[in-house]
Amino acid sequence: MESSQIKNGMRLAILVPEAELNYKQDVMTYTIFLLTAAISAILILTMTSILRRIFKMSHTDTLTGAGNSSSYIERITEIGDKINEGTAIFSVMVFDVNNLKHVNDTQGHAAGDHLIRNGYQLLTEEFPRSEIYRIGGDEFVIIMENKLSDLCGEMIRGFRQRMRDYSESYRELPGQVVLAAGMASYVPGTDNSYMDVFQRADEKMYKNKSEFYDHHPEMERRGISPEETRWH
Repeated sequence: MESSQIKNGMRLAILVPEAELNYKQDVMTYTIFLLTAAISAILILTMTSILRRIFKMSHTDTLTGAGNSSSYIERITEIGDKINEGTAIFSVMVFDVNNLKHVNDTQGHAAGDHLIRNGYQLLTEEFPRSEIYRIGGDEFVIIMENKLSDLCGEMIRGFRQRMRDYSESYRELPGQVVLAAGMASYVPGTDNSYMDVFQRADEKMYKNKSEFYDHHPEMERRGISPEETRWH
């Protein structure tokens, strides 16, 4: 309020609402608040996106797009905790690309990398929405959690049959990828760790690989035994 004395002795007073006087200041303050909130939200979304990309890159195999060794170790650690808690239900499928050494030696490692990528692509088609990890040069693992062992066994038998069909035409289609496969399920009271299950699956995979080379004696074996697998 502003007032002043006039000649007749009376005072003239002018009343203006305080909100009206502070209107421009309030508008500016509110505008700054909105801009600050918007910038903060953009920064948070940007950082979240960057962190997600970094996490994905650190957990993804660059050659194939499968989960890499870091994501695999984290996953089997989680399963180990469930084994200790008594809540584990899972099966392990192990796959290995046949004839990779021969392809590397005769066509070069670029052709070998192409064969490995084809192997991963085949697994994504045969086992969609599954956890696929590349744990070695040409070795992949699929972890099937909370699925009945009979179902997993049926799946791996069907896959092996398709690989046998591919194997029949392998000489005519040298670019065709054929994978050896093995599967084992967790047995409570028998298996003490994830690796107990993995090693059984790995042994079955090598037995299946031997069948391929018995059928194709002209191919060079890689010369690696189950005891030389990467994860112990």
